[in-house]
Amino acid sequence: MGRMSRGLAHDLNNLITPISTFLQLAASATRPSDPGAELLPIALRNVDTVRAYINEALFFSQNQVPQFQADRLDFLVCKGVELAETKLHQDEGMAIVVHELPEVTIHMDAVLILRLISNLLSNAIDASPPGAKVEIDLQTLARTEPHRDWYRLRVIDHGEGISKENLKRVFTPYFTTKDHGDERRGFGLGLAISRKIVHLHGGNLKIESEQNRGTVVAVDLPSRPIQNAHAPVTAPL
Repeated sequence: MGRMSRGLAHDLNNLITPISTFLQLAASATRPSDPGAELLPIALRNVDTVRAYINEALFFSQNQVPQFQADRLDFLVCKGVELAETKLHQDEGMAIVVHELPEVTIHMDAVLILRLISNLLSNAIDASPPGAKVEIDLQTLARTEPHRDWYRLRVIDHGEGISKENLKRVFTPYFTTKDHGDERRGFGLGLAISRKIVHLHGGNLKIESEQNRGTVVAVDLPSRPIQNAHAPVTAPL
């Protein structure tokens, strides 16, 4: 199934490329008064959405091999917040609050962890009402192992929350409640990919939520993964 998914994703990307190019050329040569001019931006946006969906499916189906290097997790959190802030709906008065971050160096794949942070912040923003704040913090957990430390990254929103029924399904690939039909539409892969990234680092991801009260996503990461670990190690409580 993984090989088939990768083949389909590559073929679809190749098929979409000329369509996207044609639409861009048509948009640049079309006057506002021309018939169908108002449909071109919608068509371009839909092609971009399809391409994003294909890329998400391709990433999920691949066997990722993390490139571990010692790097600053606190710096990466700040970078993830900067990226997320560019997507905030400013007219809705939303903001991301970063609590004081300790200096944390861990062995990680910075590209994957940045994707994890971006996914979690994007979900929190989408779940939040106008004027709400999304919070993010980083804590050092009590040491329970002699040769490595554990850290907890939390993303907190005060939005609509997740029902108990849906909370059991949020990690299921292609399950989504963000089916608005606009640019906020979800593909149902964000949390599945996030958990995959965490497990590749030997960590754990936990979600606590209550409807109309908000959601807390906690990611526990070790300072260094156990080599050849096939299952996530339980982090200290």
